[in-house]
Amino acid sequence: MHDEVLEDVRDRPAVEKRLAIIVQQLASLGRTTIVKGCSDTKNRGWRRTPLGGHSGMHYYLWWTPQGSAQARSVSGLPRHSILLRAVRHHDDHRELKAGDLEDYYKLSSKEVADPKKTLRSPWTVGQQDFLRDDSPVRVVYGYPGSGKTMALWRAVESRGGKTLYLTWSSALSDEARARFKAFAPSDASVEAMQFRVFIGGLCGKDLPHVTLKQSRGRLRDAFGWWKISSHLGPWKHDLDAMHAEMRAVLLGRAVPSVMDCTDCGRRLADQAYLDSTQVGQRAAKALLEAVERGGWQRWYGDVFPELAAARTALDRVQAGSIPTGLQGFDRIVVDEAQDLTLLESAVVAEYCRCLASNRQRAPWLVMAFDAGQTVRPSGFNSNRLSDLLTTTLHAPREFPLDRAVRSPSRISDVIREASRLYRLIDKDWRPTDQHSREPAQEVLARLIYVEVREKDAAQKLIRQLEDSDDVAVVCPTSTVPDWVPQDCREVVQTPEEVKGLEYAATCVLDAGELVERIRGNADQKGALELQANRTTIDGLRVAISRATETLVLIDFKPSVDEKLETLKLLGNPEVFTPEDLSEFFRDADLPLDERILVRIRDARSLIDSVPERAWQRAGQALRLLGKPQEATFESDEALQREVCSSVLQVAARRLVATDLPSSERQNVLNTAAQLAVTWGTSDLAEAVARLDEWTSGRTKTPFALFDAALALGPDDRLWLQSALPHSLQSLLRALRDSATDSKWASKYDGDVEDWLELIGYTGDAEARAESLRSKAVVVLIKEKDWSAAKRIYSKLTSPEPQVAGTVLEHSGRFIEAAENFELANKPLDSVRNWRQAGRFDRAVRLAQGQERRDLQWAHDMDQLIARRPRGIPERLTREEVRALNKRLKSAEMPLPKKPKEREGGGGLF
Repeated sequence: MHDEVLEDVRDRPAVEKRLAIIVQQLASLGRTTIVKGCSDTKNRGWRRTPLGGHSGMHYYLWWTPQGSAQARSVSGLPRHSILLRAVRHHDDHRELKAGDLEDYYKLSSKEVADPKKTLRSPWTVGQQDFLRDDSPVRVVYGYPGSGKTMALWRAVESRGGKTLYLTWSSALSDEARARFKAFAPSDASVEAMQFRVFIGGLCGKDLPHVTLKQSRGRLRDAFGWWKISSHLGPWKHDLDAMHAEMRAVLLGRAVPSVMDCTDCGRRLADQAYLDSTQVGQRAAKALLEAVERGGWQRWYGDVFPELAAARTALDRVQAGSIPTGLQGFDRIVVDEAQDLTLLESAVVAEYCRCLASNRQRAPWLVMAFDAGQTVRPSGFNSNRLSDLLTTTLHAPREFPLDRAVRSPSRISDVIREASRLYRLIDKDWRPTDQHSREPAQEVLARLIYVEVREKDAAQKLIRQLEDSDDVAVVCPTSTVPDWVPQDCREVVQTPEEVKGLEYAATCVLDAGELVERIRGNADQKGALELQANRTTIDGLRVAISRATETLVLIDFKPSVDEKLETLKLLGNPEVFTPEDLSEFFRDADLPLDERILVRIRDARSLIDSVPERAWQRAGQALRLLGKPQEATFESDEALQREVCSSVLQVAARRLVATDLPSSERQNVLNTAAQLAVTWGTSDLAEAVARLDEWTSGRTKTPFALFDAALALGPDDRLWLQSALPHSLQSLLRALRDSATDSKWASKYDGDVEDWLELIGYTGDAEARAESLRSKAVVVLIKEKDWSAAKRIYSKLTSPEPQVAGTVLEHSGRFIEAAENFELANKPLDSVRNWRQAGRFDRAVRLAQGQERRDLQWAHDMDQLIARRPRGIPERLTREEVRALNKRLKSAEMPLPKKPKEREGGGGLF
């Protein structure tokens, strides 16, 4: 950090607090969520991140990574360094020189994670109360952007032990993993994992990734929609609502012996469902009839694979079964808990109880949620979660976070106004208190209203927004408006697709129509209308809260009342025409590096919810970067690395997807291979090819993939490490099976521990590697491949006695072999080795029958000879010595015929 940075934020407490958060992002991720470039040539290479400021005046941190055009002027800069140069007003674009390395001082990870003297602490009072508490079960909840995730991270980092951190997306789990790597103490071990991977681990199989859109489509196909539609009653015209009710209540609350479910199969029993649902008896009975007519047992696991797996996982943990890779955790942390059904939450609670039973010590459990951001149909209710935790573990201590630390104050006001819509629905349907009691950060933000009257103009506007950078177009519901052109529909994102993301500008469609619909439904007071209202309000709040600088609400052909509702939401907005809005974003004139960074961020964030769009955005970033031989090639080395890593990361995730069509697979493979050749090395191209072989099923063993991955440097293979956990169970199964296959057993003299780390194994890698190697040694002994057996045996730290005895016997170390066979309770093998060592005294103890009598005679002879007095030949007469020698000669035994050479001990077979 340059000395000027602290000078620039002096007397600006809000800016300094924001700076502390931004520095933490840079230290852990090497980037920030919102990044702007510099369009002027003299400052090319500087990146700018908004910090907010007093009275809406906007300040930016100017920084740059090692390898950029600016950083290259600083000699002696270590690899992966980031230079924090200055904090400037948003209008200040004077030329800024990087200076010399001596002008900067190094921030330690401790100073960054918990700033006290260097920077103003970023933690709010609510966060600090949570961080100081040590209650065994805690829940933290609050307003969008109130710092729930940051509080969870800091709680993990401020303590030692072994922690399992669960979150809903792979992007967030990657971010958390990088954060903990940077800031967790040396005595802490933190495993960040996507919830789907966790459930798969408990079940022992990889779960298919099915998006909500795909799940709804599968439900329609499973029902034979038109054949069964006459039996759907009030659900006939709203399949999405029916899908949500099935997922959240009928299936999602099927928790045996917990709360309102006392007789559960894979779904709630009919009466339990009728007693539990809030949609009304008519709709509930129609749903029950529909699922039975539709043969729900046949397609349950295909439409809702995550719930089917959760039920299997629950059965296993309730029976006390936890795989070795998920044992031994001291703390369990769950983020975004509002997106878990009661069934999925019960898996976590029972998992904690099972850990406590196995270890005689309960793990610490923390869950964070915002009940107003349920983008997945989960039926989340904070009171129901509290009852579950109280029944299963312990009454949770609650920590509300009241201050918004992310959204600008003007945008927070819009979110607050949208939250007031919850008053239109019954209290039973409302989420936990959603009001922010403290003002949000003062950041320059713009609120814009656009009314579009003509369809052609509306479609033209959408197409223009598609070409804009760092602009998200969001529909607050799961259904894109009909007026959006077909070729632009993938540009319009839904709440579940933008959840957890941030955009400089967000354009929300048809908010006025939605609010009017909510008010109309509220007057009807029907159960389905109440459910629709709650879902719509949640989606609207998620859509609005994605904006960090500019929020635009676009209404298509609004009525007078709809327009008034939108204006009421915005407060006092600027009113633009469609042409004004197009010009506004076109005039932004983002520099090339910023346009690339926006697409990289989208690609990483959308990989779970909209994988096709993520791949599209990654390809756009790649094309903008250009090729080395082209005049327009972006020469910033840091940006090149980031593009390469991001494209490969999305490519790897697409290849891991089991349902990827062959044409798409080939497209992904071609792009990744071209990238590897253009910006990488032959090692990178090899890793891509081997990943394709494994994920396409053309090879049954992962050794070629492991070899190719480990040939890359630790930083160069991060893209691969983010994808392989999604095949963790398949890879573990392949490792287990290959260890007992004579064709592959010799491979286990490799870096097995590194293989396990590469694929995201969370258990004791050394113990797992020991077990796999032991199995391989056994197979190799059976196959008489002594060379390979000895190589692998030499890597065992605590070999099983039977295995050790067999290898040691073949190596001629008979005494050690005999001792190990005794430990393994193999007396015959032990006797054989004691005899080989000439130790009659040890062999006779274990021998039986004639062998024992023979060995006893030999042992007696041995003892008699051992008792011969010293100097006796001098004391006996010549005749006596001659007589003794004659007797000894008569007792001399011929050597037995040399037996066939033994190929190994008999201890194993």
